[in-house]
Amino acid sequence: MQVQNLAALGFLLAWGRLILSTPAKTIENKKAYNVCETDACIRRANLIKESLNTSADPCTDFYTYACGGWMATHKIPESKPSTGGFYLLADQLKETLRDILGNVTLVEDNQNATDKAAVVYNAC
Repeated sequence: MQVQNLAALGFLLAWGRLILSTPAKTIENKKAYNVCETDACIRRANLIKESLNTSADPCTDFYTYACGGWMATHKIPESKPSTGGFYLLADQLKETLRDILGNVTLVEDNQNATDKAAVVYNAC
């Protein structure tokens, strides 16, 4: 029994010495990442930062962490069931179309699609 224990101890010591004498491999990140630093990229990065709620713990509530800043600055209007980037874009589009169609000079002859849409819009 003692011989087996001594053999096991010798094996463990040899194994430990082998592990300690082997140089540790370091993982080097050899990829070079190109970081966009144009004005547009910086503006988008700032929008992302403003959308974050860094006081929330991303490990326990990732949704609040990722979207909490945006939700705090974009309240849901009482006239709508929800809000979001697409709703904001849709509202901007409606306003732009209202401006375009409301300011078209109406012509009687040879109407293009915009002229026809303006006639229908102004009929209301």
